[in-house]
Amino acid sequence: MTLFIFKSRHIRDEMKYGWFYIFLISLVLINSTHLLAQSKKGKFKTRDGELSQITKERQEIEKNIATIERQIKAFERELSNADEQEKVSLRVLENLDNQIQLYREVIRQTEISQKKLAAQIASTKRELEETKRELEAMKNSFARYAVGIYKFGVKRDLEVLFSSGSFNQALVRAEYIKRFEEAGKIKIQDISEKQEHIAQLQTELDARFAESEKLLEQRRYQAKVMEGRRVEREKLIAKLRKDKRRLQSQIAQRQAQAKALQDAIQKMLFAEEEAIQRAREGKASAQSERKSGANEAFAYSEIKGDFEKYRGKLPWPVQDGVIIKTFGESENKELKIVTFNNGVDISTSVGTSVFAVAQGVVSQIGFLPTFGNIVIVRHANAYLTVYANLSEVKVTKGESISAGQSLGLAGKSAQGGGLVHFEVWHGRNKYDPELWLAQK
Repeated sequence: MTLFIFKSRHIRDEMKYGWFYIFLISLVLINSTHLLAQSKKGKFKTRDGELSQITKERQEIEKNIATIERQIKAFERELSNADEQEKVSLRVLENLDNQIQLYREVIRQTEISQKKLAAQIASTKRELEETKRELEAMKNSFARYAVGIYKFGVKRDLEVLFSSGSFNQALVRAEYIKRFEEAGKIKIQDISEKQEHIAQLQTELDARFAESEKLLEQRRYQAKVMEGRRVEREKLIAKLRKDKRRLQSQIAQRQAQAKALQDAIQKMLFAEEEAIQRAREGKASAQSERKSGANEAFAYSEIKGDFEKYRGKLPWPVQDGVIIKTFGESENKELKIVTFNNGVDISTSVGTSVFAVAQGVVSQIGFLPTFGNIVIVRHANAYLTVYANLSEVKVTKGESISAGQSLGLAGKSAQGGGLVHFEVWHGRNKYDPELWLAQK
């Protein structure tokens, strides 16, 4: 642009020629549109980043759904392997209840995926419409440029140069012609890129509409299967009601098993409280207990971090799990069965790793034939977490552990599939774990 600046007198002379007006206007239009296209690229880059994040989130949801569907299949296999007599039992009823609960979660996550996909579609449509408008503006601008080329274009280059009044004027005109041609090339390139972008967006949009239809079909199928499980459940309840004696026997057995688990956990918790109390009585007493082989006073000073501040933020004890039995009292109104759960039962895959939700010390390890291994971890502020139904334990009593460290592997449930029982205690008070775990 230097020639345009230091040859201002010659530029004033050139203003007498009509072709210069067309050149100047076209050049401004072309360059301004090119700059606009470049600024749009930055905006589209930001939008692409947002779409990429949504895509990542949807992929995670799809992964979760696939995991839950594997759990459902494990329940289905257990159900299909039961003989005719076993199929009329509370165990099968719990199996169906668990499947229904898992299908609810699958449908919920599918709905979330649909909403995120709808956001992707809406964003892509907006970008497509905006890009089409920009292309139309580019074409209109290029049409004006083409008129200038036709009237005062390269065919007259030599005529324009040879009609120059001086050598300097010829240089200026040569620069005009060069810039004019370069601007045209830039404009053609911008139009070509914009057309390619439109084609790409249209392909993406078509693919996402097809994916949306697929998700809708999946959701319809999931709802249909869940309704089928509900019908099976109603029929089973009707059969269970007919044989009251057998039903009462099964109820008593189930309640006895649940009580055995809670008694075992509470016994371990109370033993832990007694160990702490003895530790508080003095160093000499603690040393005496270690020599006698009694419960050790662990290195509680190693338990760091305020457990209470993680309320509602704790990571789950398993990466992929769904709560199928909640905390507290639950009632089956059809069969008039009331049960109480001191924690939550989380459905997961058999053999998946079970993690400590926070830093602490392994205070107790136990075993029950019907509930597998039990691990209790003490945390800061006298909080404890309980992990039951482990098929394998990977830590030792008294071991200091970090948040996210594997405690063992999830065991199989009596109803089919993997299961982890999880509890949160503070002293002798039990809490609803769902209030402490982060929401999914």
